[in-house]
Amino acid sequence: MGERRRVSLVGPVLLIGLGLLLLANNFGLLRGNVWAVAWRFWPLVLILLGLEILVGRQSSWASALIAVVGLLLIVGLVLAAIYWGWGVGQTRGVTERVIQEMAGAESATVTLDFPVGDLRVRALGDSSDLMEARVSGLPMEHRYEVTAGSGDLRLESEGEGFLWWPDAAVENAWDIALSPRVPLALDVDTGVGQAMLDLSDLQVTDFSLDAGVGSVRVVMPAAGQVQAVVKAGVGEVVLEIPQGVAANIEADVGLGGLSVDESRFPRVGRYYRSPDYATADHRLDLRIDGGLGVISVR
Repeated sequence: MGERRRVSLVGPVLLIGLGLLLLANNFGLLRGNVWAVAWRFWPLVLILLGLEILVGRQSSWASALIAVVGLLLIVGLVLAAIYWGWGVGQTRGVTERVIQEMAGAESATVTLDFPVGDLRVRALGDSSDLMEARVSGLPMEHRYEVTAGSGDLRLESEGEGFLWWPDAAVENAWDIALSPRVPLALDVDTGVGQAMLDLSDLQVTDFSLDAGVGSVRVVMPAAGQVQAVVKAGVGEVVLEIPQGVAANIEADVGLGGLSVDESRFPRVGRYYRSPDYATADHRLDLRIDGGLGVISVR
């Protein structure tokens, strides 16, 4: 009989630590952007995994010791960084308003590459423009072109401020308002921080989210037929599907957790599906690829 393979404790224990930080942040016990601070210590994870491979696999006690010491070290450093304000809110950066006209577009693809901070996406009010944005922190670089009636808008932050240590941290925030007048394909890539994406009043036909480290809440479109792919990272992703929208949900959560409101979306084999999905006027096809966090669908 072969030797029983020891299970690594480093990964699960680090997930517990990240969960505790997320819980404390949600209850307002920790000030500032916890995830932007925690992300600075990611090389320690590589060190702990290396020690686990070198020493921990030889002994269960050594593996447990590495996991516990690593958890206390990372959580302690994050709390110390928040308490003493290392790199938190020391530079305010720029404040600007960005407006993008429609320029003849009848539909548009919008790509948001957001590295760190607080991101908000919502519907634009009574305006003929494609987008209005309020930006504070890192300067925004935006490109736009129209080809055969289809617009292509790309927004990203200039620089990689969230990797600087310790005195160049920037309080970064985007408030993006998009036109509800034209069909949109929306591609969002979040880095470290928090995001609130309210798509309920937008004509989003295709939606892609690549979540990084932190918390993301998405309210899906309330009308139309939507194709969506969500890739979760480390933290929490909450997906809200408006009443009146039927959904077909396929999920591969990996090491993370998944919670689906089965009173609305009963499980059918490998899918979660609304009973009226096949005949519904408004429906969502959703693919979820999990990471190390928790995903909730309601």
